[in-house]
Amino acid sequence: MVFCLCQLQEKAREQKKDLFIAFIDLTKAFDTVGVKQGCVLAPTLFNIFLLALIKLTHAALGRDAGISIQHRLDGSLFNTRRLYARTKVSSTRVIELQYADDCAIVAHDAENLQNILHVFSSTYTAMGLRVNTLKTEIFVQTIHPPETPHLFLVNGEPVKTVEHFTYLGSVVHSDCSVDLDIQRRINLASSAFGRLRDRVFSNNNLRIDTKAAVYKAVCISTLLYGSETWTTYRRHIRTLENFHTRCPQRILGISWKDRMTYDELYYRTQTSSIETLLAQRRLRWVGHTIRMPENRLPRQMLYGQLSSGSRSVGGPKKRYKDHCKDLLIKCNVNPNELETLAVDRQTWRTVCTSATNTLAIETSRKRAENRSKRHQRMAGAQATPREEHLCHKCDQMCGSRIGLNSHLRWHERQSH
Repeated sequence: MVFCLCQLQEKAREQKKDLFIAFIDLTKAFDTVGVKQGCVLAPTLFNIFLLALIKLTHAALGRDAGISIQHRLDGSLFNTRRLYARTKVSSTRVIELQYADDCAIVAHDAENLQNILHVFSSTYTAMGLRVNTLKTEIFVQTIHPPETPHLFLVNGEPVKTVEHFTYLGSVVHSDCSVDLDIQRRINLASSAFGRLRDRVFSNNNLRIDTKAAVYKAVCISTLLYGSETWTTYRRHIRTLENFHTRCPQRILGISWKDRMTYDELYYRTQTSSIETLLAQRRLRWVGHTIRMPENRLPRQMLYGQLSSGSRSVGGPKKRYKDHCKDLLIKCNVNPNELETLAVDRQTWRTVCTSATNTLAIETSRKRAENRSKRHQRMAGAQATPREEHLCHKCDQMCGSRIGLNSHLRWHERQSH
């Protein structure tokens, strides 16, 4: 559901459509009626109960409720022009995204969302449930914010509007950026590393491979939770990579003075770079989504777009599909063969392993080239005669060209 919600946000941003989302929490209005906690019948009965609620609410709502998505599932994921054909294009209307007792209601305008909230609240009340207005929040994504914020009511009580919301462990922001989500993931992973630092990572009685296994099981899984839905840029990779390199350095007890390369650091801790781990998770998730049945909403969202709206001109932001296509090209996988390879699970797993290894080798090669260029620059700087760094005003010898420029600016300030 987080993937579907992130895709809805991204498509609304791409096609410049307002998106109103209401996150509601359902609280039982009864305490003694029902099954006991841990009963094996509870999940089945709960699913039947939710299905009845969905049927009743959809029957009470009109055909214009929610948002409309058009999709085409006959291959060619990256050819978005095929969605403008007059035939072979299907449409799906999305009203709510439910997970357990949490529900996200989506709409393109405030009036539509208020109507859906009223119908949902009335249906829940008739079925013995109550909407918790203290946990219900409205989340608005729009290009042109109104001068006065919209007021939404649930059971006559006002609901506050927020700019970001934590839904199923992921932070959803109004501008579709993943900055807050990544920062929260880093904070949680850092907290997990700190709790285990004295007992595990700084314990000299444990082997390095044991510490590395605990780090990958606890910290890496916490750091990259929900990363399959991220549309990352280079700045996000650098932020995650900085945290990922600090933790293995503390596990090995080394610092920057040891001048250990990233490749040697990852080899000793039996892990990979963040870029490789993100690529592996994203490729596996894309293959899993492609293998889903045609009636599953995540697959329709991956192959679809909003029925109305247009992308901004000049330089639109990167879409999730664009990021996946660039990743396949970087891993030497033909994007046109994606559906053919992903249909078979074992074949796709082999492709993912080979692709991530290729990406890791390419990243290591680029790091080696950057180190070589840096050493050449340093050698060239050391070979430069020191007479070039001599101040012509006071005959002071500066250690570098930058130092000489700073010294000359000091002379200019003194003269003024």
